[in-house]
Amino acid sequence: MSTSRCKINDLSADEISNKIESLIKYLKKTGIDLDAYSGLKRQSKSQYKTRGRLPSFATLFFWATELDVNLHWLLLNEGPMFRKEIRDAVKRSEEAEERIRELKYTVELQKEKIEQLEKQDGFLKTAVLGAGTAARSSHIDTDR
Repeated sequence: MSTSRCKINDLSADEISNKIESLIKYLKKTGIDLDAYSGLKRQSKSQYKTRGRLPSFATLFFWATELDVNLHWLLLNEGPMFRKEIRDAVKRSEEAEERIRELKYTVELQKEKIEQLEKQDGFLKTAVLGAGTAARSSHIDTDR
C-alpha cells in the first residue's frame, strides 16, 4: 500500500469516494445539494477520488452533525448511511423489549389466576366429594 493512498479498516479511499458519491446522489434526491449546503468544492470531490484523500475532520463533523451521516458507514463500512436509522432501530428495539416485559407480566398474572382457579377447583371437588360422602352416609343411616 502506498503512503499516498489512505486506507481505513480495509476500506480504500476509492471506496470512501464512491460512498461520498452515493451520499451526494441520495441527498440530491431529497433536495439537498451537498456541494452548496456544506461548501464542498468540486475540486475536493475529485481529490477524494484521484489522490485518495479523505474529507477534512471539519467536513466529516459537519456531515455527521448537520446531515446526520453515519461516519461508521462512510469510513468503516459499518451500519446504515444515516444515524437516524440507528436511532430508529434502537427505539424499535426498546419498544419491543418493553412490550416483552408487559407480556411477561401479563403471563405471570394469568399464571396466578390459573393457580387460584385450580385451588378453587380443588376446594370445590373436596366439597362436592365431601357432600356426596356425607349424603351417602346420611342416606345409609336413614335406610337402617
